[in-house]
Amino acid sequence: MSKTSGTKVFTQTEIDHLTQEEGRSIVVFEGEVYDATDFKVTHPGGPKFIDDYVGKDMTEVFYEEEHTKIALRMLKDMKIGTLETSTSDQMSQDTVTSHSRMGEIEGEEWRMKVDPKLGTVWQVFSNLNHEEYNNFINDPKHLTRPDDEHRMFATSWIEFFSRTPWYHVALFWTPIASYKLYEGSFELTPLEFILTCIFAIICWTFAEYALHRFVFHMEVYMPDNAYFRATHYIFHGIHHAFPMDPDRLVFPIIMAYFIWNVFHVIWINTLPGIMVNTFTGAFIFSYMGYDLGHYYFHHSQPLKITEYRKKYHMYHHYKDPDNGYGITTSFWDKIFGTELVMNKKKEN
Repeated sequence: MSKTSGTKVFTQTEIDHLTQEEGRSIVVFEGEVYDATDFKVTHPGGPKFIDDYVGKDMTEVFYEEEHTKIALRMLKDMKIGTLETSTSDQMSQDTVTSHSRMGEIEGEEWRMKVDPKLGTVWQVFSNLNHEEYNNFINDPKHLTRPDDEHRMFATSWIEFFSRTPWYHVALFWTPIASYKLYEGSFELTPLEFILTCIFAIICWTFAEYALHRFVFHMEVYMPDNAYFRATHYIFHGIHHAFPMDPDRLVFPIIMAYFIWNVFHVIWINTLPGIMVNTFTGAFIFSYMGYDLGHYYFHHSQPLKITEYRKKYHMYHHYKDPDNGYGITTSFWDKIFGTELVMNKKKEN
């Protein structure tokens, strides 16, 4: 390995050694060398898409997949050097880099107004105006070590309670939903019980869509006010700003419990009394499927059956946050004209 003007220059042999002998996930992009070892486990598309190009040049496929500025920033943070090339290779590389988009991520000083390590809620409240806030949350910051790289609050004990591991959802809601279904099974006939469950699932998918579009994404119409920005950030903005933070993926129990109580009052006043328990239990289980599925889409190599749903949701985060509000289904997106067009090129 040699150095030129302080930049490490890697030969292909050295890259092969790092990948084969040391198990590093080294990739080449536009003649530069990047170490994606830590990044690949949190890659939005799953680690397979990195593994397929370990030790190889990924420039062509990177542009074929229409990556945005967000991906360029991630790459910049992973750079470890430059690939040594022959004269003929260099001529080919000059052609590639002449069309490089890396210059697109220069001069973005607004991104420096919030330091993720110092408590982001207060900085969002005090440092960002309305336009800067929208830019900040719709420009995902990728984390490879969330516990070290990001805090919501500077105060440690508040920060501790701001985190919600995914399994809290299952531990808290499963007994409640199970009991409601148990009670409901004595109030309805088997056919009524099944039909009520199906009705509850359909209602949840609509509630999921409506909450995501009109409440979680209220940044598009909320007042230009620091308190609104901070509140929105706590509820959902943080998830778009740091979409791979595992402790900010499922809904905090206290907030979910408040929303459930609102829904429960509606159900009691609109549904026949004998349906309420069954509907409640099925609705909660549907919510659990959504929240745990949401975590799975962000932190898994998906099964074939769920691959499209993961890609659809990642497209919402990284390319088109103004569409694609359905997580478990695209049905309501199709009905209300917000379905994602997956091959649509959209710059951030």
